[in-house]
Amino acid sequence: MEDIIFNAKIIKRGKVNGQKYVVLNETTFYPDGKGGQLGDRGTISHSKVLSVKEKEGEILHFVDQFPLEDEVNCVVSGKRRMDISVHHTAQHILSGAFMNLFNIETSSFHMGEKYCTIDIAALDISKERVRAAEELANKIVMQNIPVKKYFVTEKQLEKLPLRKKHDVNGKIRIVEIPDFDISMCGGTHVDYTGEIGIIKVLKYERVKKVFQRIYFVAGMRALRDYERKTEILSDISSLLTTGEDELLEKIKSLVKEQKNRKKEITQLKNTLFEYIAEELVKESKVIGTTNVLIKEVKDYSKEDLINLSKRCKNKKSLLSILYSNKGDVTEVVISKGNGIKFDLSRLKEELSKRFELKGGGNSGFMMLEMNRTEGIKETFEQLIQSEKKIVD
Repeated sequence: MEDIIFNAKIIKRGKVNGQKYVVLNETTFYPDGKGGQLGDRGTISHSKVLSVKEKEGEILHFVDQFPLEDEVNCVVSGKRRMDISVHHTAQHILSGAFMNLFNIETSSFHMGEKYCTIDIAALDISKERVRAAEELANKIVMQNIPVKKYFVTEKQLEKLPLRKKHDVNGKIRIVEIPDFDISMCGGTHVDYTGEIGIIKVLKYERVKKVFQRIYFVAGMRALRDYERKTEILSDISSLLTTGEDELLEKIKSLVKEQKNRKKEITQLKNTLFEYIAEELVKESKVIGTTNVLIKEVKDYSKEDLINLSKRCKNKKSLLSILYSNKGDVTEVVISKGNGIKFDLSRLKEELSKRFELKGGGNSGFMMLEMNRTEGIKETFEQLIQSEKKIVD
């Protein structure tokens, strides 16, 4: 589609939340959100149109800068208008397919920059039904049927077999794909279904418990999506040195292998942690009246610290404090064994006077992050030595 060029006069300049806009005496720019579709983009004089909004009967053209002149030359991007028209007509066809095949109504439509969605009134839907609707939609595209756009009166409207009726005042615009779909719509559309090229459903999911949301693309977006996925498929095939037809089985095999290895690693780590915990508790010492283990454990993940700390306090009734330096922060795991009367929340309160802390826990366990890496062990020893403040 060629760019749409027209001349107009600026009759108003203003700002909304710091964003500049102009109002023209007449415009061909289609507003964002009207009829669920995206709005036009382009230029007004040398100013770039960032968005177009309809507000209280006015069309606000939001621009990056105010045009200097009042008489302006306006350009609507034909490429974007075509993309919008393709997807809006594609939505009518896809919605018509679900209605014609399964008597499922479309409840809402949303057009995005990357993909579009329709919400259909179905608690559940099968893959086979989605494929059937997609196939019928593309058959309508390939038949290159004229897309009729016309206005009717309320009396004439009553005689039309509309897919869905809306309350509209004044002129009623109809978009019709003969012998397939008739809808009330004020949006932009192609002239022939063949201009759409292809309609491709990307995925579907349940939303709000009563709808199925169908994600789709059409036209050049569908081509770009196909190109991207083909490239990804080719890269994965090359990486795994497997033909594309065998990729799925290869990936299933790798996933199964990974799960088995993960299970083996977990079992081995648990066995190893038992031995490590056995050795660590030997390093515990009595501070004040409490048996305490304070130990820096290097190169351990947060999950491993937690696992090891709990094993230590289960081996022996003690207060286990394990910490690991992670660059700018230190992760600390505190576990309290049976009979230990330290109040961990008060311990955290005392620590917060000396460090910037994140995290928390409960009466028997705490996971913290400290902003310092120096003096941690000494600080814990001092606090435990003066345990009157923090004993239950």
